[in-house]
Formats: sequence, structure tokens, C-alpha cells
Amino acid sequence: MKRGTLKHIAKFSGITPQHLSDILARRKTPSPRLAVTLEEHSGVSRVLWVWGTREELRAALEKAFPKPKNTNLSKQINSGQGNADQMLITVDEAARITGMSASWWRAAVIGRKPMPPVRVIRFGKSVRLHLGDLLRYIEQEQEGEHTKQRRKPKSPPGRVP
Repeated sequence: MKRGTLKHIAKFSGITPQHLSDILARRKTPSPRLAVTLEEHSGVSRVLWVWGTREELRAALEKAFPKPKNTNLSKQINSGQGNADQMLITVDEAARITGMSASWWRAAVIGRKPMPPVRVIRFGKSVRLHLGDLLRYIEQEQEGEHTKQRRKPKSPPGRVP
């Protein structure tokens, strides 16, 4: 499992990392409401959160959040090793993928530029972008460029040759 994943699941579920650790170790059982919240944020069944064994729960989390095999993001995307819908990337990585500057992405994240339809996840002062959304946005932009018809430039007003 990727490092920090459990901390992020705990944060988005509204519990402490220690409480999540206790649930994973089966020292505590989550309430039905918490099990639903954990399911929403982890993709692991609420039944497993309440009734599963420690090993079943760990295996399900490993499957939902696999540890990346390569540290190079572009190699992961091109080789299909990384699941784009489960990957979060930095603003600098988004800049490299899109060809836009990192400062443009930072301005978009804080609202100074129009933000593409990409989910932004904040961890304290740190910001991550959802890779799956970014790749879908790029695909849509590329399809839009191919379908646009080229217009003939208008002749400037004034003299006609």
C-alpha cells in the first residue's frame, strides 16, 4: 500500500489515524455509520470493515491502493502499471503532463485562473490533483481540437487588392 494512504483515509473519514489503526488491528469495531464513510473513502466494503478479519481487510486495502512499482509517473501511466483513478499528483507533475507552467496550476488551484474539471485534494498546506480527472480533461481537450473546423481568416477592413 502506498505510504500515507491510511493517514489520508482517516483524515477524510473524520477519525484519527490511531483510531483507524485500532480498527485495522481489530482492537475496535467501527460503527455502521463510520463503516459507510470508510467504504466511501477507501472503496473497501462496509461489511469487511465491520466483520472482516485483519488479514482480509489488509488484503482489500492493498488491492484498492497498490504500491506503485516505478517512481517515474510517466512510466507508470504509459505502461499501465498505475491506476490513474487512484493516483494523486503534485502541481509540478500536472505541469509536466499538460505542458502548462506550475505557476499557472498554482494560480488555478487558489482560484486566480479558471480551473479545469480536476479534483483538488488538500492535505494541510500540501495540494494534490486527481490524475484520472486530469487525463480525462486532456483527452477531451484533444478531441475538441480535432473536431473544431478551421476558419478562413477574414480579410482586413480597408483596401481591397
